[in-house]
Amino acid sequence: MGFALYLLIGYWFKNIDYGNAAKKAFIMNRIGDLGFLIAIFWMIDQFGSTGFGEIFSRAGTISVPVITGITLLLFVGATGKSAQIPLYTWLARCDGRSDACIG
Repeated sequence: MGFALYLLIGYWFKNIDYGNAAKKAFIMNRIGDLGFLIAIFWMIDQFGSTGFGEIFSRAGTISVPVITGITLLLFVGATGKSAQIPLYTWLARCDGRSDACIG
């Protein structure tokens, strides 16, 4: 999604502001992707799976800091992918007259 968003916002490449907004959107989406990726690998390491059944059945055997860390990383991933605070800066100044942002 990050690259598609970059292309959508940066379509009007002759406008410097649109290009900068596209770069900012791409970076914020990559931060979200990194949070998801680390959380998924950590879940596989701790639970041996990413399935709900396996995770919920073994959640009581994992330490609270590990569960908290995985939860926070999943939250960072969701925040970055849906442009929530604090990873919304690329969305803050959308033009409204066009499909591109003027970040």
